[in-house]
Amino acid sequence: IFMAYEWKRTRDTGLKATLDTWFDWHDHYQNPQTGFWGEGRKANYIDGLGGAYHQYVVYNYMERPIQYADKIIDRTLFLQQYDGMYSPYLGGASCYELDAVDIMVQLYFRHDYRRREIEIALESVMNAVMNMQNPDGGFCWARKVPFQLKRYSRMIRDLYNHRSMYYWYLNMRATVRSDTLNMPKIRTGWTKQARTWEDSSIFDTWFRVLTIAECSEVLNGNPFGKFNWGYLKAPGLGWFPSKMHRKN
Repeated sequence: IFMAYEWKRTRDTGLKATLDTWFDWHDHYQNPQTGFWGEGRKANYIDGLGGAYHQYVVYNYMERPIQYADKIIDRTLFLQQYDGMYSPYLGGASCYELDAVDIMVQLYFRHDYRRREIEIALESVMNAVMNMQNPDGGFCWARKVPFQLKRYSRMIRDLYNHRSMYYWYLNMRATVRSDTLNMPKIRTGWTKQARTWEDSSIFDTWFRVLTIAECSEVLNGNPFGKFNWGYLKAPGLGWFPSKMHRKN
């Protein structure tokens, strides 16, 4: 990220050569089936999506073509849960929703592939994320879903919808673990202290607002589309390309 930002500012040829080496390595080891990186079956699912998002940011910032874009879109749409979110624990997770939305929105402007389905997915995410706002104005990590037998029956139906036994197993394992351990609090690694799933926090509010902002870049008629979002100019969390670079 530092090198990419500095290269845009200085056009230093040494930085460009180092960045090209970084891209060449990623291009070589990218999974042609998903467009993600990583070893093992879990890297093909939400873990792979979360990791790949951070690499795509540098690709997008440098306006570098991303290999297997169609496969990335297919996999990101596939991983959406029936509640509109992306967390294996139903109820959402600030990180996963932002990761998925940024991937879909960036590729929406760069590729003409399954665009209407991306719009539908973004509408679903947007509606779910708006439900994450608390009366204090802040947003939470998730609305933890209580134990319900009908939730398990819905997950069995999702086995047919997703047509992936392993993905169904990962979701079922997360749900059972959440229900049996009761997990009233979460730790995300961003703070030393745990918090409840539904507490407002700066981290969750920042991520949720970023998610709303990026959804609004695509969804026509959305009231938030009129906002002049203060995206960061350096690549990373909170960066989004200027409109002049988008493919309409």
